Amino acid sequence: MADFAAAKALLMQESPNQPGANLYDHLTSVLLQLLDQPGADPLSVIEELSAAAKRAATPGGPSEGEQAGMSHARLATARAKTEWAAGTQALFKANANFDGVQNLMDHMDMLEWAGVGIAKEDAYRLMLSLRLLYTNQGQQCLSLRFFGKVLGLQGDYFVAEGQLNASGEADTREVEAGGSNMKTYWVCAAIGAPWVKLPKCERKCVVAARKIRKHLTGNLNAPVSAHPPFPGCEKNLLRAQIARIAAYTSVSPSGYFRMGEEEEEGRVVADEEFDGAEDLDVDGWVRHAQLLTVRGGATVYVAPVVGDEEPEEDPDAPEETELLGGLEGEGEWSKRPPEEGKSVLRCERWPGAWAMAEGKDYTNVYFGYAVERPAGAGEDGSAAAAFSPVAPGPVGVEYDDSALAEQADVLANPFVAPPPPEPEEVPEGEEGEGEGEEES
Repeated sequence: MADFAAAKALLMQESPNQPGANLYDHLTSVLLQLLDQPGADPLSVIEELSAAAKRAATPGGPSEGEQAGMSHARLATARAKTEWAAGTQALFKANANFDGVQNLMDHMDMLEWAGVGIAKEDAYRLMLSLRLLYTNQGQQCLSLRFFGKVLGLQGDYFVAEGQLNASGEADTREVEAGGSNMKTYWVCAAIGAPWVKLPKCERKCVVAARKIRKHLTGNLNAPVSAHPPFPGCEKNLLRAQIARIAAYTSVSPSGYFRMGEEEEEGRVVADEEFDGAEDLDVDGWVRHAQLLTVRGGATVYVAPVVGDEEPEEDPDAPEETELLGGLEGEGEWSKRPPEEGKSVLRCERWPGAWAMAEGKDYTNVYFGYAVERPAGAGEDGSAAAAFSPVAPGPVGVEYDDSALAEQADVLANPFVAPPPPEPEEVPEGEEGEGEGEEES
């Protein structure tokens, strides 16, 4: 008991640097604040609470109300830091073979020179996040890369593009033909946040997305209010816009890809004999993805044949685009002056889409609002070919009521009997038959 009293007396000694304060009262104040926050991590917030208690004990410090407000604000900050640290720590736990994951740090020089991209620290954390996503997919994921960042009004989307094997794909026909569902996409709201897989791209969503111009909100489940009505919520619109951007802006240096043979016939494969590219003009680039048709797909749908019937040709069917076709003549690409062997191409139709090449390597990236610029429009978006919404349908023909006559209101004068009904006309033959029956 004497030892406890001696220890308490030691803690209650007045501090020489802070008159009127002692360690006993300080620890009591800190513990009371800590017990008042049952959901907090004591080890994470005790330093913040201790500093707040010291500031409150100094002359001229904040009042108790201000101190409580500051404590809650610091507690929220501490929780946010703890969540960020937990998410970042999980990125370093991924341990696998990352040959199929894009090494984003190798492309940072090209991105920085083009004037796009993110800070190196964020790029490294993003690369770790892609590796963690790749590890979580198991054996299904063949390749994974950073597609870009889609900006929203209330939040942004970091987009990852992956290639899954046959067991991980739902639409095998689209995959084999190189359609809009050949790649799978994931999005996250921040680096280190969980990745969310986007749904498959539907042709009706692509057709509807072409008719509207809509900024995203950052909420995947937000409704899309537009005219004409869009068949889905924001995640469907985001997936449709990504499909349109990927189909139009997937370009590479000429010679990097070649058409496959035998088992890979009809698909593009990397050409091992590619010597590299330097100072490429617009005509030195080719598109290695098929453009989407007016019906929203990269392939033309052919109805299945039943029995020995011959397939019917649709005269209105759109034509499929040719793979590895050049960009010359489109007039929607601009080239930046080359430097140190780097070639940069910017897409004018989809502002924020870039293609960069250096030596034997290249990359595509997108940073924008996922809003298409109308063909022929200027950089400020104002031009003669500016976007105009779809006009409503024709107004229905007004009903002609001139032949109608208003019936007399028999209830207006209840003392007047209504006119008797008109007698029905009886055919001549039926009238004789009826009289004979009555006489008999």
